[in-house]
Amino acid sequence: MKFKLLINPYKDEVVQAQVHEETNFTDNLKQYVLTNGDSNQITAYDDKDIIILSLDKITLITVIDNKIWAICTDNKRFRLKKRIYQLNDELPNNFWRINKSSITNRYQINRFK
Repeated sequence: MKFKLLINPYKDEVVQAQVHEETNFTDNLKQYVLTNGDSNQITAYDDKDIIILSLDKITLITVIDNKIWAICTDNKRFRLKKRIYQLNDELPNNFWRINKSSITNRYQINRFK
């Protein structure tokens, strides 16, 4: 693999990677670039558009129709491409795995019934 860094203060910043296939490494690289290394954000999808979603806005991450969704405080849903077990390993400690198919943000829990 080769690496090339071009610095030009007069051009828009672009990060481009030419790879043989998409892997965990390329997914992590994309996540890092799109969030500027901010670990309090996650890459999500709104229809087909990529968006950067703040972890603070996520109430629940769950499986719906065999797809992973982030449910936000405003009840909007965003598709995530990682699996529950991957997210469980990567998310900060305020995210609790509450069952096999769901992770919740404990800061969004007011009480248990």
